[in-house]
Amino acid sequence: MRDTKKRMLIRYPRPTIAAEPTPTACSGKSYAIQAGDDCYSISKSQGIGTGWLLDDNQLQAYCAEFPTSGNLCLTNTCRVYTVQTNDTCKSIAAAHNVTIPQVVAWNPVLDNSCFNLAKMNGSQVCIRSPGRPYVTPTVDLAAPTIAITAAPVPTDVASGVNPRCGKYYHVVTGDYCNMIVIKFHITMDDFIFLNPAINSNCTNLFADESYCVQALGDINTYSGRAGYSTPTTQGPVTGKYSDLPDATYISPTATSTSKPFANGTRTDCNNYFDGDVFQSDITGTNWKSQCLGDTNSSTCSFQPGVQYCGKMYFGSAPVSIEIGPDLPIRDGATPNCTRFVDIEEGWICEDILTVYGLTIAQFFAYNSAVKADCSGLWLGYQYCIRAPGYGASTTSGSPTSITSDVGSPPPTPTSPVQTGQPSDCVKWYTIQSGDSCGSVENAYFLTHAQFRAWNPSVSEDCSTGFWLGYDYCVGIASASTTRSSSSQGPTSTMASVPAPTPNQAGNAISNCNKYAAAQAGDYCS
Repeated sequence: MRDTKKRMLIRYPRPTIAAEPTPTACSGKSYAIQAGDDCYSISKSQGIGTGWLLDDNQLQAYCAEFPTSGNLCLTNTCRVYTVQTNDTCKSIAAAHNVTIPQVVAWNPVLDNSCFNLAKMNGSQVCIRSPGRPYVTPTVDLAAPTIAITAAPVPTDVASGVNPRCGKYYHVVTGDYCNMIVIKFHITMDDFIFLNPAINSNCTNLFADESYCVQALGDINTYSGRAGYSTPTTQGPVTGKYSDLPDATYISPTATSTSKPFANGTRTDCNNYFDGDVFQSDITGTNWKSQCLGDTNSSTCSFQPGVQYCGKMYFGSAPVSIEIGPDLPIRDGATPNCTRFVDIEEGWICEDILTVYGLTIAQFFAYNSAVKADCSGLWLGYQYCIRAPGYGASTTSGSPTSITSDVGSPPPTPTSPVQTGQPSDCVKWYTIQSGDSCGSVENAYFLTHAQFRAWNPSVSEDCSTGFWLGYDYCVGIASASTTRSSSSQGPTSTMASVPAPTPNQAGNAISNCNKYAAAQAGDYCS
């Protein structure tokens, strides 16, 4: 039996195929794909991040269905790096001296935490800013001149412009106040003064209007400026030149308001006080004298009319340096030594002579192992700096003269210096990061007054004149410095002592003069 039902025909609308996009002009450089190229080889050879190559040409991610022919537009070229296995944004940034935010910013294909970097092995990433490098625009600066005649007022002059103008400028779209004042060598204050309709932030500068950019003559002679004066009419001057008095000049006499120092007062003190303030009558009080010295003496007093040293240092008292007997005494030390000290790392004989007021002959006599040429000065040992007879040949109360080496010129600074430093400086120090006046003074056993006297460009509070990388004087040929110590150090006996018991055979030299008993937990180093 035939099917007599009519079949229903369903018609679907024919889909409309979108036209191919019209290619836009390439703002970078064009590259023709060669046989054997892929997106990785092109991005590496042409210096462009793989992500930028795909984005500039609207291609699929991870180089899927990459074309094998045609031209590519390379816009965001840069210096590239090939991502390796186990690379991280941190390692890439450190290897190329950039920051992690820069790596992420230069490669938008990376997420903020760089987690997707592991999927990009073999890809190229930018390690410098992509795109065309920034070129600083050149500004044609007009040479400054002084206008002596008023410029013609243009028809498009802006509202409120001072008519006493030597030059006008027609503002165009894109101009702004800072560019105008730089171009015409005028300050912002003067520009606003000549164009008072402009507000203080210069946000109402209008294009297609002319503004005054140069004063007529000296702007300080304008009304409202410091040099302005109201013109006055003066009659003729009568009289003879011979009637005028002779001009005479009397040189002012300099007078000093400070009082002289008392006899024996130090001249390197930081603070002085006037003896006049200690002249009170102490009769009937518990005070025995007005003196800071021998307070039990009734005759001890401060003299009026003179100054005394009240404080040696600036700020807090310097910390006393403890010299302990923990370091061994250098061989060859004189057995009559009365004081030993250790040396700082980097010191030479000259430093010891300067700090402790010795001559090279004295230091060699006290420490024969050092040798006359100082070749035996070793770190990690104590050296003798005082013995009977020290200072016997010098005048009492006068400082010991220090020289760097007999017959040799004083050392010269190796870094920039400031003015006013002494010509007889024998020790220089270059300021390092983290240094302060106090740290330098403590390192070289100086008072603040000494350091400032030898380096007068440094301010009292060390806030100015104390510059990184500059050399400062820390020792002069005519000065002596004393190292503060609460301990005189050990006295060398240079004699062996009997070995204690219990003891092992052959574990000490025959002339050993000191032993230590090993405790639980001790070890050699």
